[in-house]
Amino acid sequence: MSGNPFHQAGGWDPFGDDPPPPQPQPAAALKPARAPPPAPPGARGAEPGDPFAAAGGLGDLLGDAVAAPPPPPPAYEAASNLPPPPPYEAAAAAPPAYGEALDLPPPPSYDELFAMTASAGGGSSGGGGGSSGSGGGGAGPSPLKPARAPPAAPPGRPAAAAGAPSPLAPARAPPPAPPRGGGGSSGGGGSGLAPSRPAPRPPPPAGAGPLTAANPFAVAGAPASADAIRSVPLGHGGGSSSASSSSSDAEEELFPRGGRPGGPPAGAGGASPASDAVPRAAEGFGSALAWSRPECRPLSVAARPAAERPLCAHVRLAPLRPKEAAPLKRLAALGGSLFAAPAGEGGQLLQWALSGALAGGGTLPAGGQRAGGEDWDSAACAELAPRGAPADGDGAARGAVTCLAAHPPSGRLWAGAADGRVHCWAVGAAGEAARWQHAWVAHSGKVKAMAASPEGRLFTAGGSAGAIRMWSYQGAPSPALPPRQARNLRKLQGGPPHGKVMRLAISAGGRVLWSCGRETLSLWSAYNGQHLGTIAAAPEPSPAFGAAAFASPALGLALAANGLPSFDPAAISAKTGLDERALDRARAASFIPDEGEGEEAEDAAKEALKTVAKGVSKAGKFLGKLGKKLEAAALNAAAGSGLVAAGSAGSPRSGGGRDEAFSLSPAHSGGAGGGGGGGGAADKAARWGSIKVLEPGPDGCVWVGYRRGLLEKYSELGQLLWSSPGFAPGVTSAAAVGRAMWIGGLDGRVWELDAATCEQARAWRAHAFPVAAVAAAATAGGQTPAAATLGRDGAVRAWPAAAPAAAAVAAWRAAARGAGCLRDASLMVLATTWNVNEGRPGRAALIEWLGERSGAAQLVVVGLQELEMGTSSVAMDRIYAGLARSKLEAGTEKAQLWASEVAACLDGGAGAWRRVGLRQMSGTLVVAFVRAELERHVGEVSTSCVTCGVMGVGGNKGAVALSFSLMRRRVMVVASHFAAHQEKVASRNADYAKIVRTLRFHNTPASAQAGSGDGAAAGGGADGGDGSGDGGGGGGGDDAWGSGLRDADLLIWVGDFNYRVDCPPGFAPVDETPENTRNDQLYGFVHDRISRRQHLQLLGGDQMLREAHRGAIFVGLGEGPITFLPTYKFEKGRESSERQPFYDQGEKRRVPAWTDRVLFRGSAPQGSPLAPPEGGDPEDVKVALAGGTAASYGSCMTVNDSDHKPVYCLLEVDLPAFEQEASRRAALAAIAGAARGGV
Repeated sequence: MSGNPFHQAGGWDPFGDDPPPPQPQPAAALKPARAPPPAPPGARGAEPGDPFAAAGGLGDLLGDAVAAPPPPPPAYEAASNLPPPPPYEAAAAAPPAYGEALDLPPPPSYDELFAMTASAGGGSSGGGGGSSGSGGGGAGPSPLKPARAPPAAPPGRPAAAAGAPSPLAPARAPPPAPPRGGGGSSGGGGSGLAPSRPAPRPPPPAGAGPLTAANPFAVAGAPASADAIRSVPLGHGGGSSSASSSSSDAEEELFPRGGRPGGPPAGAGGASPASDAVPRAAEGFGSALAWSRPECRPLSVAARPAAERPLCAHVRLAPLRPKEAAPLKRLAALGGSLFAAPAGEGGQLLQWALSGALAGGGTLPAGGQRAGGEDWDSAACAELAPRGAPADGDGAARGAVTCLAAHPPSGRLWAGAADGRVHCWAVGAAGEAARWQHAWVAHSGKVKAMAASPEGRLFTAGGSAGAIRMWSYQGAPSPALPPRQARNLRKLQGGPPHGKVMRLAISAGGRVLWSCGRETLSLWSAYNGQHLGTIAAAPEPSPAFGAAAFASPALGLALAANGLPSFDPAAISAKTGLDERALDRARAASFIPDEGEGEEAEDAAKEALKTVAKGVSKAGKFLGKLGKKLEAAALNAAAGSGLVAAGSAGSPRSGGGRDEAFSLSPAHSGGAGGGGGGGGAADKAARWGSIKVLEPGPDGCVWVGYRRGLLEKYSELGQLLWSSPGFAPGVTSAAAVGRAMWIGGLDGRVWELDAATCEQARAWRAHAFPVAAVAAAATAGGQTPAAATLGRDGAVRAWPAAAPAAAAVAAWRAAARGAGCLRDASLMVLATTWNVNEGRPGRAALIEWLGERSGAAQLVVVGLQELEMGTSSVAMDRIYAGLARSKLEAGTEKAQLWASEVAACLDGGAGAWRRVGLRQMSGTLVVAFVRAELERHVGEVSTSCVTCGVMGVGGNKGAVALSFSLMRRRVMVVASHFAAHQEKVASRNADYAKIVRTLRFHNTPASAQAGSGDGAAAGGGADGGDGSGDGGGGGGGDDAWGSGLRDADLLIWVGDFNYRVDCPPGFAPVDETPENTRNDQLYGFVHDRISRRQHLQLLGGDQMLREAHRGAIFVGLGEGPITFLPTYKFEKGRESSERQPFYDQGEKRRVPAWTDRVLFRGSAPQGSPLAPPEGGDPEDVKVALAGGTAASYGSCMTVNDSDHKPVYCLLEVDLPAFEQEASRRAALAAIAGAARGGV
């Protein structure tokens, strides 16, 4: 080692090998130095024999010329006699104690910090030593700014010695010692003089030849046959497993460890984009990823692994035909039965005998007639139809049920209807069908809310005037006769209770009736209907909240027009509530019956006026809707990227954790008393939305919930006891279940809170859609073994009322996987894609592509691109997306022609197949067909699209998607067309990112979506994802719910992804010239490889494989081995074949590439595309290439109708299907056992 003077015995060689000794440079080659500035007090002078003690500071590097000649450089011998570096322990300073760190002085300003850093010597680019100043890099202060004196040491701490760590911040713990001694950044001289040793090159993959500059992707040899090819697991790639990320949560879902799209892999250091998997790219890739990664993990209840699903019974499955089924919105429980409405336009109800089912019987009530419109695999229920009352003229019920109210003491169930009638049903013994008793006209308009007092008084709200009326059965000659109107409720100052009454509730004590409009809360005496007052605007929630945490002005004071406080005698302080004596006085007041004479005529006049106003306002609403969509599109286009905000990606809502649900961050908290005075209730409603929940608690309190996630608890007399804004994205429903409150959320979650302490007991995802209603299924004995929830998709589910024991849940899961509940099914799927280049369907081409191959399939999915092109197509698509979505689901005339021709060319003809669904977006189309014998197993069809084209909102690029259930397993098919051109890799990655973040399905009836409010492989705007389409923008708004890509049990993604070939193995471009550009060289190289039948070697430069292997795109999906020729770009109409492919020879010289692909995944991690995953959960959906052969994935080279070749992929799917009745009985038995405390 004599040739390396910096080598220490047994130490680390910073050069990597022994270079020749450096030759001294002549003095004239150095920049002239200037006189050094005076040294600061206490600064260390130059040591004798220290050749690196600089005469000047940073000015030498800046090149400030002075007249003084520079000193000669040190001799080589002097440099070789440097003292050895200090040991590792001495160089690493220990951090100060915690108490000392807390007593540090405030940090310096930017200018002071810059001066101190320059004067300390040895910065990150200097000669080592860091902040200690022990290394080279200049000993004097910076000439740019005078250094300040070091800050005084904290009391009780000795002053820092020269060379000690800076007192500005605690020193970090020392890094791990280097594997070979010396030369580290914490050492003295030498670390800044030589570069670090480069990272060792990873070993070549098995079977790969030596990597050379000419061929960095050299492959030892091609596989012997296509069947011998095996897959490459899709890992994190590119050093991504060790990369740390500081991106947002939304970015983490898309790029968890692989870096952002378009850039080098995280941790790759700008190296070649090749990875170990690329030399074997021709073998396809799987998705053997950690199941904890969010892209690969389904979220919905149907798709979630059984080990994570909570115990529940599917009483009513989501309707297979949502637009034809009863759009249930209301749910009530009485006498051991569940009631849901509306079930028709004549006041019909649905009834399930839940108590009988829990006891081991059926769900069909005794004496009831089974509802004919329900799905065959849902629990049997009875349809209850009211009879007409002769006193009402024709007596026919003409309105659907709008609200329900149960009265357990009398066994009555009231159902208010849209025609103003109230129907009364008598609920007898458990398990018997309810009997209709009577009906009466309560209001001239729709009945919006009802509530019953323990004494049997009924309060109804409805009509255009916002009236609240009290009805009494006292004095009625027979319980079968309607009640009489006792009073029409009015405020103390006169006038109706609210502009529009939304909800009614009577406290558990039965003394106070609560009513709410969209923004206001009013209290009434439940004995005689006397107005007690209106609650003034409550303070906003703050970090310290509760009954004593409000500092609002004296409630009861409102601001008059002159700005001075004025007293409102009807205002109730939310800080103190109503005085108990006021309630006593109201009860003692004389009761004067009010028959409401003249009110019907007044209501009728208002109703007629309202009908006229409705007709006028419809046009305004239509224009307003159009304006909002155009505004959203314009804002999105102005943003430039077209991507939804990060908060809307996979998770537009808050998580389900307890801490998160009840955190009161400053962003959500106003100052104490921020809600009082000023704008009052209107300001609160503007921030938190309208009131969506008004529900009595089991302890006599009343709970109020707002659309944007604020939940409040009031005492019976109106004192605000508790408030939390942590129920994002919104609250939709609530009910008292035993001693707890169940809160339904806009994202499908249910929170169980202790009614007394407001502590969260549990929370879970109950539905994939918002929770429309919650009901406690109490038995006749007063026990509450179960509760039921209604999702906005119409699904009804029963849950144990209390958290079941782990043993009970384990026993249920084992039973649910038994042979009687789960059966294996096999499905063959033909997935295809074709860019048709505006062509018309040719019968011969379709038969060649689909005919014989569809013979073995039960499901065929077809994706088409460039069906139509041009500005007019894009413009019409945006208009239809905003105003006539059904037009996009029917397709244009050309789309219909293609769909019918495809059906006719399938095996057996069009009569053997049924169209599942169709969706078009400008030139992109997706359509699916299923065998006729499977038609009864297919349903819940929904479509969606995401625009990524012109200005981020054009439909010329993006994705169309189709979602449906097959044997109650969720299947999603996506057809895409990504950004074009060779160099647009980042744009294509961005298209993928937008699709998985914003694609959302809303497969519910239009009536069920009103007022509603979940990507990635998943995740906001149903159409466009940008607010310009069918629904949501993923921002947590009203439409930011529904299933996304992660909810799929089987996902098939086809399309023209436009990923090209660049930098293939062996390609070594020379200097570019106008006549020989890099693209020209690549074009010639690729054509040469294809002519030599070496096209599989080009996969080493395939952009899509490279981006997928590094984790930037298609995370969790797999693709079969590619053994066919590139599918783009050909001369349209010219005969071509696999033996003699005629690629395009145009002036643009498009490089042939595999732009058209088919990808897939099941619900289990995909290890290889050639074989289904082994083991795993019995409920997992598993998918692989049919026959385990690469021949199942190919293209039709003899089809010449377009400049692309059609691609096909035949998949074999293991689809475990549930026996719904057996599964339901097992779940109900488990719920009953959990209620008894057994297993």
